[in-house]
Amino acid sequence: MSLWIYGINPVNAVLKKRPNDVKEIVVIKALEENKENERLLAIVEKAKKHNVRVKVQGFGELNAELKEKANAVHQRVFALVVPPKMYDVKELLQEEKKDSFFLMLDGITDVHNIGAITRTAAAMGVDAIILPKDRTATITADVYKTSAGAIESLKIASEVNLVRSVEQLKEAGFWIYGFEEDGKQEIYKADLKGKICCVVGGEDSGIRRLLKENCDGVFKIPMKGEVQSLNASVSAGIVIYEVQRQRA
Repeated sequence: MSLWIYGINPVNAVLKKRPNDVKEIVVIKALEENKENERLLAIVEKAKKHNVRVKVQGFGELNAELKEKANAVHQRVFALVVPPKMYDVKELLQEEKKDSFFLMLDGITDVHNIGAITRTAAAMGVDAIILPKDRTATITADVYKTSAGAIESLKIASEVNLVRSVEQLKEAGFWIYGFEEDGKQEIYKADLKGKICCVVGGEDSGIRRLLKENCDGVFKIPMKGEVQSLNASVSAGIVIYEVQRQRA
């Protein structure tokens, strides 16, 4: 199964990491002659080097699927790609290190939140993200665009049972920390060094009860204003930053 993605950075990311998994590239013609984007031209040249088929089309020539995506910020380029490999926790543990940092996302269903978290995670040195098979946004073109292609820089695992995944991680020496509004202690009181997996839940439902009960500790992000909740991607960003601050 293949996936149409869009945007200069996402298409570049797949061409760089997995050129053999790019099946086709479609570039929308510029409205004015001699107004071609240099970054688009570079994508076309790179695609040709890897023998990837490139089509240059007017908007009216796009197929129905691409026309549907054309309202997005596509930057005039689409690519048909093989989706990234989805790992399982057992595979992640084969490449663990003494200070492995995993992020588990439970119940985050907004694709833009998943994309934003992925971008932050890739920038800040997270080793892998673990998702449930249900109650989660899947890897879509919008996730690619929001992550600016950063999804290609991370290992993503998908598991049916996150509680079982936590058990596997603990057996491998990981500490599991959840982050919720009702956490007993502030985030900066957590020891986030060594092998850890941080669990962040969705805005509406948070971390599921049984998963929370299996965490070694549940912490909160202290807030002083009238607003007492944060967007999931913002919360995850704060958690990721605190981990790296402690390890600096």
